[in-house]
Amino acid sequence: MKNLISILILILLSSNYLYSQNIKPDLTYTPKNKSMAITMGVANTIAPPLLAYYLGINQKQSLGKLILGYGILAGPAMGNYYAHDMKRFYWGVGLRLGSMLFYSTYFEDGVNNDTGAYIMATTILTTTIWNIWTAPKSVQEYNDKNINLSLAPCYLPQSRSVGIALNLNF
Repeated sequence: MKNLISILILILLSSNYLYSQNIKPDLTYTPKNKSMAITMGVANTIAPPLLAYYLGINQKQSLGKLILGYGILAGPAMGNYYAHDMKRFYWGVGLRLGSMLFYSTYFEDGVNNDTGAYIMATTILTTTIWNIWTAPKSVQEYNDKNINLSLAPCYLPQSRSVGIALNLNF
């Protein structure tokens, strides 16, 4: 009976600590991998332009243009998306989209076209590097914010009794 009471007190104290830290246990939580986040950002940035080139970008209505747009806009931020960091995901996509819209609005008439292209290219390049660079930090923040809590029945051979194993990873 004392063991059961001590287990209940341990669960109560750990849940009180988690509640005070504003950490919510998620039973479906799986830790994210930093190298996978970088790989997703790089692969989703490089593969779509190659596929778009293969499908044909020069045609008027082409699936290649849509895939190229995905690779430029959302591809670099997929590592942040993998880590559920929507703030960095939307910042990257928004800045790249904004630079494209800025270029198409203000520099399409032929005046200062080179300046607009440099502004757009610089913005796209820097936000692409930023999104891929911050993917490991997004993963670290995701893994720090979530915990793994599991309860399972177990057999204790020393006392030849059945118990409950509490596994808490944070």
